[in-house]
Amino acid sequence: MVVYRKYLERLLENYEVTEYLSQRQPEVLLEFQRIVKTSDTHHG
Repeated sequence: MVVYRKYLERLLENYEVTEYLSQRQPEVLLEFQRIVKTSDTHHG
């Protein structure tokens, strides 16, 4: 799970990716953000 979280963190740091997802797949973006946030609170 740590590998996936790190991948999602790096993916969401990319402005173009975040912008694309927010415009075309907002539910996917929200889920990715939730996964990263949840993982941060459990491993922080």
